[in-house]
Amino acid sequence: MVVNENPDPHLVSLIPFNKKLKDIMGNTQSPSTDTGETICLSYHAKGGCFTNCRRKSTHGITLSLAEKGRVENYIADRLTKMEP
Repeated sequence: MVVNENPDPHLVSLIPFNKKLKDIMGNTQSPSTDTGETICLSYHAKGGCFTNCRRKSTHGITLSLAEKGRVENYIADRLTKMEP
């Protein structure tokens, strides 16, 4: 397990405690960094991830304001689509 030592409190607060990230994402791809890498939402929005993650290249990086905005918009959009 890789723990995010400095999680962004706002990003962490976006995922409701009763929702699984896997269910929120469905079969969609998470947003990309400014350089085109897929952001690991588990690390940045849940506070940690596994060492064998396919998106581990984004573990430990500080997200730019634009990247955070893409993550926020993505999560808000996915949660809206989950509503009955």
